Amino acid sequence: MTDEVKEEREGKGRSRAGKWLKGILLAFLGLWAVVIIALQLLLSSAFLTKVVNRLADRYVDGTVTFSDVKASMFKSFPNLNVSIGDFSLTYPHDRFAAYDSVATVSDSLRNLGRGTEMDTLAHFDRLSVSVNYMDLIRKKLNIRHVVLEHPRVFAHRYDSTAANWKMFKLEPKESDSDSTLFSMPVSVGKVSLADRPFAVFTDLADTLSGTLHFKEMSAKGHYDAVDRKLSRVNFSMDSLFVAGRLPSDTLALALDHLGVNLESKAYLALRSAGRMEIPLSASCEFTPDFQKKLFEVKDLKASVATIDLTGEGLVDMSLDSMYVKADVAMEDEPVSDVTKYFGENFPVLKKLKTDALLSADGHCRRLLRQGVRQASEDVRPPHGP
Repeated sequence: MTDEVKEEREGKGRSRAGKWLKGILLAFLGLWAVVIIALQLLLSSAFLTKVVNRLADRYVDGTVTFSDVKASMFKSFPNLNVSIGDFSLTYPHDRFAAYDSVATVSDSLRNLGRGTEMDTLAHFDRLSVSVNYMDLIRKKLNIRHVVLEHPRVFAHRYDSTAANWKMFKLEPKESDSDSTLFSMPVSVGKVSLADRPFAVFTDLADTLSGTLHFKEMSAKGHYDAVDRKLSRVNFSMDSLFVAGRLPSDTLALALDHLGVNLESKAYLALRSAGRMEIPLSASCEFTPDFQKKLFEVKDLKASVATIDLTGEGLVDMSLDSMYVKADVAMEDEPVSDVTKYFGENFPVLKKLKTDALLSADGHCRRLLRQGVRQASEDVRPPHGP
């Protein structure tokens, strides 16, 4: 058999194998398309309405109302996108009517969300949830994105046993067929609150009240509901406004520590040098102790244009004075990077050629007492050196 005949037969074999592979692939894609279309037809508004109503009756001790429920297998493919419009979570006004006669300094806030017959815990114009349906097949609930449009929350606590958010029955019965949903591993990716969210909180027992609203908020990360772990968090908020009233015996805020990560740009308009853009960034660990009135900043890393800074600080307000301690440093910063960056506005700096490195550190110890600033080597903070 000649080499030409062998090559011809091998070519025909590869051609037939390619056709078979192409046919199998097309058949698989066709079958997959049929399944997706079938699921899209199955997830009709009528079917989803029944599902939501059944879940609400089983797990909510209140009234759930909404205008429509929609599902799309294509909008965020390969994720299933479900949206609910004009959603309200309410309960009978009589449930907490016994507390209406209790006097409080925040009646205006306590009455928000309340009506003559029904009170509202939460309302939003639309909720959109994107779920990976391939993970659902593997019995994992992977929520990729949750969007709440114009959410309004009215949270009221009346005493240690009564609060309007204690209306969720999250412990399903063993016979509940939907209990599988609660036993699944759950993970959440991104949560967005859009269109000016608004929240009210009142605590009748502690005479604590407050409101919070902002333009929009977005939180990205990964939350594992099984291990209760939060990781890879990125948080952003636009135009936050908070107002409230605190009693003398109430702790305003309790945080072990808070991670802060900020990025921004500053612009300077210089008459002789034109408009200058200076990028700014900073990250640190902020640890407040409200009982001792101590506020500590650790592991500060900041950048101003090309200059990197490190530092730490402490503010002690425990006595009738305020003690401020701050340390900041920069180390081995190339002068050439500084002249290159600012040379766009100051051309004379471009002529400076050097391989010099710049290092510096600064320290601040200040005791502010009754509006008078004091500083000396003998100054010591109220809680020690």
